[in-house]
Amino acid sequence: MKPRMGIIAIAFALVVGGAFADEILTRTWTDATGNHLWKDKDNWEPQLDDQKQRNNIFPAGRNWEVVIDTAPYYHSLQLPAGAGTVTFKGDG
Repeated sequence: MKPRMGIIAIAFALVVGGAFADEILTRTWTDATGNHLWKDKDNWEPQLDDQKQRNNIFPAGRNWEVVIDTAPYYHSLQLPAGAGTVTFKGDG
């Protein structure tokens, strides 16, 4: 029962936190640089270098590798139907 309460608390925090965000924009992962770094604004479209919460989309039809090289700011992560896999790795 306790793990379930933790999941509920995290979900509530994400919803409440998102409700008070100034502006939540959507950006799409492109990995245009090929370096797989989450914080590299050139890997996202549009290229946003601020640290606001984002709806992050990983396009379908490809497997993605993402290196979490910073504390990620996100409101949601979306994997569309037909998406490949998304592998998240730390930077060491």
